[in-house]
Amino acid sequence: MTGVKRQGHVGWLPVSIVLGSFTHVKMFMTSPRSLAQDAGTAGWIVPLLSAFAMVIPFWALERLIRDHGRRSLLEIAGTLWGTPVRRLLGILYAGIFLLLYALYLRHFGELVVATLLPQTPLFTVITAMILLNLYLAYEGLESLSRTNMIIFPFVFLISIVAFTAAASTGEIYRLAPWLGYGLWETASAGLVYTTLHS
Repeated sequence: MTGVKRQGHVGWLPVSIVLGSFTHVKMFMTSPRSLAQDAGTAGWIVPLLSAFAMVIPFWALERLIRDHGRRSLLEIAGTLWGTPVRRLLGILYAGIFLLLYALYLRHFGELVVATLLPQTPLFTVITAMILLNLYLAYEGLESLSRTNMIIFPFVFLISIVAFTAAASTGEIYRLAPWLGYGLWETASAGLVYTTLHS
C-alpha cells in the first residue's frame, strides 16, 4: 500500500487512521472498565504487558503472511491444513468479531444515551449505528478510511483537550498498590487482554 490516492485503493495513511480510530474508541470506552475489573489499580500496567507480549506473535504473523504471498489467514490455513480447518477458523473468527462488535456497540450506545441523548431509547441509537456501519461496509474500506480522515483532526483535538483537562485531577498515590490484586492476577489480566482485545 502507498500513500497515493487511487480510485479503489487505500493507502497506508488512511488505513493507519482507521486502525487508530478503532483503537481510540476501544481505549476510551471499553478498556478502562475492563482493566479496572481485571487488574484493579494495576490496570495501567496491563496494556504495557500486552504490547510486549504481542511482539513475537505479530512478528510470526508477518513472516507467515510474507512467506505465503500476502494471502489471507484463512487461505493460508486452507493451504496448510485443508478446507475443513479453514471453514472452522472462518466460523470462529466471524463469531469472535460479532461478539466484540456487539460488546463495543452496546458500550458506545450507552455512552451516547448517558451523555448526549438521554431521552433517546438505546434501541434507536444502536439501530442508527448499525445502519451506518452497514452502509460503510457496503461502500468498502475506502469509504470508511476517507470518512475517518475527515473526522480524525477533530477527534485528535478533542483527545488533546481531554487529556489536558484531566491532567490536573490525577493523583499518583491512587495507583497504589502498584500490582493491584497481585503479580499473578495482573499477569493473567495481561494475557487475557492480549488475546481478546489486541
